[in-house]
Amino acid sequence: MKYVTGLLVTAVTLLGSLQAYAAETVIFQCTLDDGKSVMVERNTQNDVFTLTHGTDLHAPTLTIRKPGNNLGTAIQMSRTEGLLNRELYVTEGTQVYTVGYIDQQGIKKGYLQIMNAGFEESYQECQRASLHSTFDDYELFSNLTTVD
Repeated sequence: MKYVTGLLVTAVTLLGSLQAYAAETVIFQCTLDDGKSVMVERNTQNDVFTLTHGTDLHAPTLTIRKPGNNLGTAIQMSRTEGLLNRELYVTEGTQVYTVGYIDQQGIKKGYLQIMNAGFEESYQECQRASLHSTFDDYELFSNLTTVD
């Protein structure tokens, strides 16, 4: 009986963790020029965004979780230039992490900029072959603060 109860508890716990995992959607990911990676996930159930950065995203050196209404975004679009430029701003203390996505006439680029107290600490572009982004989905950013 103990074995069956233990198995049932394990199954329920596993099912709950799978449901939580399924709610996480990767909306940006790439390998940067320095070999580190950056990833932005959005939990579709509670609108919480997670920024991870590091050499190994399974054990990242940086993980920041914030609700969408505590993040900033900016967008520039030009039909004549065929340009979409979307930025996501994540603040943590004196640091600002900017994850950017640019699509200019089908040429897609991404980057991560780290600012500390107003000074650029790091700027890394994504290796193009590794770039995955759904930053062109406007609904993802509907709850974020627009920054001019």
